[in-house]
Amino acid sequence: MKISNRVKWVALILFFAWFSEHAVAQLQQDSKYGFKINIPTDWSKKVYMDGTDKVWDFYSPDQNAAIQLRAFEATDSRITIDLMAQIYEQTMLPAGSQKQSLVDHTTVNGIPGKQGLYSFDYNGNQVNLAAFYTLQNEKAYILTAIIPTSMIEAKGDEIKAITHSFLIDGFESQAVVSTQNTSGLMGGLSQKLSKMGSQNSTSNSGSVVGKYNFVSRSDGKDLLIYWYIDIKADGTYKDEHQLRSQGNYIGGNEGTWKLDGNTLTLKHRSSTVTDTYTWHKNELSRESSGGIKFLFRK
Repeated sequence: MKISNRVKWVALILFFAWFSEHAVAQLQQDSKYGFKINIPTDWSKKVYMDGTDKVWDFYSPDQNAAIQLRAFEATDSRITIDLMAQIYEQTMLPAGSQKQSLVDHTTVNGIPGKQGLYSFDYNGNQVNLAAFYTLQNEKAYILTAIIPTSMIEAKGDEIKAITHSFLIDGFESQAVVSTQNTSGLMGGLSQKLSKMGSQNSTSNSGSVVGKYNFVSRSDGKDLLIYWYIDIKADGTYKDEHQLRSQGNYIGGNEGTWKLDGNTLTLKHRSSTVTDTYTWHKNELSRESSGGIKFLFRK
């Protein structure tokens, strides 16, 4: 099993509450992974491979709510739902996330699995995330959704209608879902919630989310072919660089990030090491222990 650290993740504390009468219209399905899910016609969609995982990201028109479905082959008997949840929690959730619960759960369509409920602070906004983990037909599925706490009342019914429409081959739908367009329904995550960051920025105008390319270092040395830091809206980042002196070798790190005022902290996924940058509008800067200042620009 491979669950990549990308993602969008993504979800809602009301995720598995009783079925809503509000409608979805756009049937999404995949014959290889044998599932169906109904998505509102005005939601956007992105489908991609993340390592060995196939991922479907769906975003509400205002980007304040998202649904993600991640699926992969699970023929290895050592793969369990508990293991899936453990790896997801360790590699996919933003730093500082709090687990509210992880319990056995059966969906309205009779699919057994486990439901995890989590919460975390995202740029000063409280966000609720729920994940449903299941193993069926030698395939693994992780259905997640994400929504700010402040938007639950406005968007909860629409999210419930979508998640309750999730169906896997061998199960029969128990949910009555209308086919009308839901664009007016109570208002309207990877890699993942690209616009949420811009709506939740702190002391600077704009958003810290984006790709920052190396511009200069204070000693004037030209040692790099390239260096970039990609700050992602799902709370993860990727740092990649190539030195002129190291041939084709490409170095870098991945992990999670946290913004506190203008201070951006990057925590390496594989260790306890952190890097600290100062964010100002479209620039990141950092001073090394030797006093050399590095500048990146979006």
